[in-house]
Amino acid sequence: MELIEQYRRSVAGFTERLSQVRPDQWAAPTPCTEWDVRALVNHIVYEERWMPPLFGGATIAEVGDRFEGDLLGSNPVVSAAEAAREAEAAVRLDGTVHLSFGDLPG
Repeated sequence: MELIEQYRRSVAGFTERLSQVRPDQWAAPTPCTEWDVRALVNHIVYEERWMPPLFGGATIAEVGDRFEGDLLGSNPVVSAAEAAREAEAAVRLDGTVHLSFGDLPG
């Protein structure tokens, strides 16, 4: 359970920092030259959106491309917080998670 608690703390820390991003900072560069702040946050939200179906037993093929594109909409902070809450609620250490490189048994 310590692993899940560490995950929850990291999500809470990220969400708190995200709430401090000013509107003019979303287009700011990141160390990854191909991404600005908004693209980086969208990527993290993308990963979080995958967690509920995968922890629920879905395969990558079943999830498909439903999370492609802009996941932040007009309110990136709210969208990211919602994705974080849903991902956090889905995390558990039992069951099987289907990954692109094979299944990860719980």
